Amino acid sequence: MDNNIPVPEDYIYLDHNATTPICDAAIEEINKHLKGLHGNPSSSHLLGQQAKKHLINYRQSISDCFGVPFNGVIYMSGGTEVNNTIIRIAVDQWWIKYQRIPYVITSKMEHPSILKLLEYLENQQKLLIHWLDISRETGIVQHENIPDEILKDTCLITIMQANNETGVIQPVNKIFEYFKSKCINGDLPIFHSDASQAIGRIGIEIFDVITVTGHKFGGPCIAALLTNNKEFLNCFVTNPFFYGGGQEFGYRSGTENLPMIAGFSVALKSAAKNFNDFEKVSLLRNYLEKELIEKFGAKSFYKNSSRLPNTASIYFPSYPGLAADLLKKCENIFAASTGAACHSNGITISPCLLACGRSIEEASKTVRFSLGKENTKEQIDKVVEAIAKAFEA
Repeated sequence: MDNNIPVPEDYIYLDHNATTPICDAAIEEINKHLKGLHGNPSSSHLLGQQAKKHLINYRQSISDCFGVPFNGVIYMSGGTEVNNTIIRIAVDQWWIKYQRIPYVITSKMEHPSILKLLEYLENQQKLLIHWLDISRETGIVQHENIPDEILKDTCLITIMQANNETGVIQPVNKIFEYFKSKCINGDLPIFHSDASQAIGRIGIEIFDVITVTGHKFGGPCIAALLTNNKEFLNCFVTNPFFYGGGQEFGYRSGTENLPMIAGFSVALKSAAKNFNDFEKVSLLRNYLEKELIEKFGAKSFYKNSSRLPNTASIYFPSYPGLAADLLKKCENIFAASTGAACHSNGITISPCLLACGRSIEEASKTVRFSLGKENTKEQIDKVVEAIAKAFEA
């Protein structure tokens, strides 16, 4: 069976927020383990000891890089597992402690792995969701004026570090500090941020617990939960998401995927230290925006907000069709995205943009361009040329 779909050699990739090409250093590190270092870290023989030593070193490098304890680096299968785990721990521990329904504070721009589980648990009467409004002008969550009666019964506050569609960077540390100052009576909630889009593109600080996803920064498709919250870890070890052999300090049983952990850890350390390299990418992004605005009357959403340096959310009001149609006409030239899909009267639109106050008309004609370090000005010119032909077709 031929499963190959031919892709032109000069194909232009502008969808890095969906997934990034795996970096050479990660590939090299993965291959070391695939080709020879194949021991199980739980085995007592020499190959097992060797594998365990590598696992310790990879974990220590991330611990040092982010200033979290050694056991605050927990490898998992992907960002969805990390987000689900954090939510369930926060909610379960609240119920164990207080035997009443807690609140979770969040916004509708979060990843589906957060929104879907929260909505499910709310339907099961396990929690109540307090939705934060999102500024239509800035794309930033409006976090003030939360009633005290909600805050005192809040088990989790989860706000992403940067949005995958708009690129808007949320001032999470400022927001979490505000909530911390308000929660002076009673236990503090868990403060969580999905940092999947931020790692390697901007500098970040770990306030409490974060989600890090490998394929967003040149690593393989696994993830890690990073935390410096000892109370969270204590809750986790007494109520793990998986039961089994006690790997990952008992937090997450299952034989470690050492080849992918190797690639993930090398890519993460490199990305965290070299995020300033994205200054060049931001100049290229700005050039793309300028060309699209001048040539097609396009509008760049949240252009004046603090954004990821690689991301542009571009609305094409004068295009006669939908964004999906525009991309279809350009599919042999470049890859971009219309965002996460939902359906309204057969029209594919972005629920994130709707949550940010955009109309169905705006959301259905918006393309997300997310650039990478390998993109060039010549490629951007070809993209603009392809869009011009799509307008004429």
